[in-house]
Amino acid sequence: MKKALIGAGGLAGEMTALLGTKLPCFIEDTYLPLAKGKVLPLSSFDPSAYQVCIAIANPLVRARIAANLPQSTTFFTYVHPTALIHGERKAIGEGTFIGCYAVVMNDVVIGKHCLLNRNNQIGHNSALGDFFTGLPSAIISGNVTIGKRVLMGAGAMVLENLRVCDDVTIGAMTCVTKDLINMGVYVGTPARLKESL
Repeated sequence: MKKALIGAGGLAGEMTALLGTKLPCFIEDTYLPLAKGKVLPLSSFDPSAYQVCIAIANPLVRARIAANLPQSTTFFTYVHPTALIHGERKAIGEGTFIGCYAVVMNDVVIGKHCLLNRNNQIGHNSALGDFFTGLPSAIISGNVTIGKRVLMGAGAMVLENLRVCDDVTIGAMTCVTKDLINMGVYVGTPARLKESL
């Protein structure tokens, strides 16, 4: 079965570069008039012909697209050769993409459709919920539990032994020093709620 990406923006370009091969790209039909280069309409996607990975950084959009794909869709998982995955007991969910120079320590569970970007670091005994996005150089310390559909901006950090609830965006360079129990956008050091969802 051939591989393809869903998405055709900058992230898809980076993923294509890391994969070392150009894959067909499907995008939602609504965005076809804005597309640059050759893309395929998502309405023409055939799950019997392609395994896919969703190349869209926004975890909410990624989750929506995954939920609307045919039930028979299969997803490929990719780990870049320079990524360091340590420890014997680990789980990496389907459709997850782990980019160059990411570091995943022992006893880490990574959910489905997660995106670990370049230089992400995930500490021991941590768990990432489905549709997690880590932008470049985001760091999660040990014993951290991250909910579903969480995005960490570039250079953001979550300190050890903390929990982050579902549907949270952590801004670039933000440092999380206590549990985040409310959905929303957090910025600053220490992280503070800027916008509720």
